[in-house]
Amino acid sequence: MFARRLDLLMEITSTKASSLGKACSIDASYVSRLRRGDRALPKKPSFLTAMSTYLAKQIKEEWQQKSICEALHISGDWEDFESNMPELILNWLISSENSFSQVEPMLMFFSNSSKQQQTCKFKAVSLPPLEQYYYGKEGKQLAVLQFFSKILREDKPRTIYLFSDEDTSWMFENPVFTAQWSKMFIEVLKRGNKVKIVHTINRNIHEMIEAVAKWTPIYMTGMVEPYYYPKIRDGLFQRTLFLARGTAAIVSSSVKGDTNRMLNELITDSDAIDALLIEFQNYFSLCLPLMQILTPGNIDKLLEIHNLLAESSSDMICLTNGPTIQTMPEYVADSIQKRFPNSHIKKIWDSLSSSWKLAIESCKYIEILPSYKVDMPKCVPLNSAVILGDSNICYTRDEYIMHYDYLKKLQSKYPNYKPLYQDTNPKPLLPNLLLFAKENVGVVLSKTDSPAISFVFNDPNLTTAYWEYLSSLVIQLSNRQN
Repeated sequence: MFARRLDLLMEITSTKASSLGKACSIDASYVSRLRRGDRALPKKPSFLTAMSTYLAKQIKEEWQQKSICEALHISGDWEDFESNMPELILNWLISSENSFSQVEPMLMFFSNSSKQQQTCKFKAVSLPPLEQYYYGKEGKQLAVLQFFSKILREDKPRTIYLFSDEDTSWMFENPVFTAQWSKMFIEVLKRGNKVKIVHTINRNIHEMIEAVAKWTPIYMTGMVEPYYYPKIRDGLFQRTLFLARGTAAIVSSSVKGDTNRMLNELITDSDAIDALLIEFQNYFSLCLPLMQILTPGNIDKLLEIHNLLAESSSDMICLTNGPTIQTMPEYVADSIQKRFPNSHIKKIWDSLSSSWKLAIESCKYIEILPSYKVDMPKCVPLNSAVILGDSNICYTRDEYIMHYDYLKKLQSKYPNYKPLYQDTNPKPLLPNLLLFAKENVGVVLSKTDSPAISFVFNDPNLTTAYWEYLSSLVIQLSNRQN
């Protein structure tokens, strides 16, 4: 991946290995080997900063600017990010190296998120009298607890608006406070309050995955809409805006991440809060969704997304804890529908099966699933039963066998379909996850046990990371089975 990206940058900028090597103080032959992929990027590539700076300076023509923007998935006027181009190129090159390595911890975190919520029992926190001014990290922590406490005392739920690009160590460095604010936040959401949050992500894939992982327990409530600002900011002046209309607001500012002794103001005046909401909305209008979060109540929307992904002309990989509905034979779908008349499984099968079969006429579809088990019980749980709204939906043993047998017929009929079975997977398959990815298009990550929830990504960096993760599994399994 690094080699392909370096090659593209050198091609666009007409850069020779000798020139780049001289700028980076490395041998030209070493640059050539990196470009061809003959040498892997070292763990601590000290030359990358100089390399990115040199390549950025070679982008002079309008066609070069356009090509680089397309490669880095940047939109907007060149002048807006020209000064940050060395950093953008550096992050792009770094994120290409094993960006998928951070995906697996994220999947494990997502898989265990229901357990985290079950242990998250709310108990009211005793707080001192409300003040207007709070100082430093400890002051911000107390202001946040006061902010959530005021929301919990309201009679009606409301929308909460959150943004901060300040140093976030105040949230996680004190485990006692972290437990307090996260439990209080989840309780706020359980009471019907909704949240629109703008994450600070500078187009670095590691930051994006970390943001998703840290906020997963909050996302699991289904009450949060996450967004991000897609362009680079200079990071000199930083700001925090936490707002709840008619209740309270927290405002703070800092310079270059130094929040020591900085002022945090807790505002309760309604006019002042309304003025700050205008500021938030002005910034929010420039932001993009980080992902869609869908609960079982959004099954129609989830089906629509799966069908849209299937219609796009690119290859597919699915990591699943059991055979999928789209590969189910119609007679099995009919049989399950008769036993569970309120399940709508036949309607779902009609939708997914038709779009999927049309897709594999021209695109490859690889399914990673468990090997058939001989000693299955009489009633075998359907892997997506909870997502479909009924945890009781299951196969009979005969239906389960017929589904696995049908996969062989599909593989024979459709050359683009390839099931890969796992006995001892090099990356242990998580029993409650379903991960579906379309190359360069999007990803659907679903937790299939209760509480079921699905995350839908179409950000190019996140999509690439998940695709590379799945591709690495395919390679390892294919090598074992050949």
